[in-house]
Amino acid sequence: MADKAIQAVKTQRQFLVVASKSRQPTHQDILVNLLKPTSDAIQAVESFREKHRATEWFNHLSAISESISALGWVTVSPTPGPFVKEMRDAAQFYTNKVLVAYKDKDKTHVEWATTWIEFLNQLQAYIKQFHTTGLSWNTKGGDASAAAANGNPPPPPPVRGGSLPPPPPPPPAADFLTTASSGDDARLALMRELNRGTDITSGLKKVTDDQKTHKNPALKSQGFVSASDVPSGRKNEPVRPSAVPAKPPKFELEGKKWMVEFQNGVQNLVITETEMNQSVNLYKCKDTCVQVKGKINSITVDSCVKTAIVFQDIVSVVEFINCQNIQAQVSSCRYCLVLINTN
Repeated sequence: MADKAIQAVKTQRQFLVVASKSRQPTHQDILVNLLKPTSDAIQAVESFREKHRATEWFNHLSAISESISALGWVTVSPTPGPFVKEMRDAAQFYTNKVLVAYKDKDKTHVEWATTWIEFLNQLQAYIKQFHTTGLSWNTKGGDASAAAANGNPPPPPPVRGGSLPPPPPPPPAADFLTTASSGDDARLALMRELNRGTDITSGLKKVTDDQKTHKNPALKSQGFVSASDVPSGRKNEPVRPSAVPAKPPKFELEGKKWMVEFQNGVQNLVITETEMNQSVNLYKCKDTCVQVKGKINSITVDSCVKTAIVFQDIVSVVEFINCQNIQAQVSSCRYCLVLINTN
């Protein structure tokens, strides 16, 4: 992977040398031809990662693969700098995993992770200084194709209907919790919180005996705690979810979010093609069971009744908002943070 990443950077440097000596091409085919070596190098990095998903270095490979498309900034205008920042954030999703795994084991991995992020930071700084609103060409320069041929091996002939290097995928939809840390260390702080294990529940409030149905028969007959049963100072009555409206059900992937909405009486919904940067959102479902295969970022269940969610593994959090009679089952997650919000 290192060799392929180096090759991608070298091809970009060759292209930038050509741009510094040449006028901006007037024909799209010429620009596509000039950018093809960089595009091929980026695709080689991404393909290498996909072919080695089983390796123990998958987080390392993913950190490079998810951010190597930052080299596509040469096709972005007028904000190439922020574009590179987005790719750096995508890389940090995986470098943070490396930092957590090797912080107290092997400093080499820690140095590697921080160095790759620093490379992307320096790339953004270079763009901000010399190419603020887009790639700068030499208005007094010569023909770009001729400059490329003089300084590099002749590129293959342009292909009609070709396209610029594909834009990189959006960064992972990491809707992480707000932690005490901020900025670039927020995700790492969250991972540390999750790694506390059972200690993570130490800050939860204790349920008093008068709020337990098995010690208060009056509550068992009601099925829920009314405002009059809540001790003084805790008068926030739970908001009961309204009846499921007669809207068409939805079950589809929108960007990085699986949207499961208005499902009623469906017991065999299965989400299989998942990735760690995806989330699942259940909204106003009733008498429904949803099964999530693989490892995902987060799950949100909002205003659902008699609904079950079964999942294998999760990165951050499972949150229930204004729900009734909800069941959740996890099969392989070591630590799972669950938030229940009834306000």
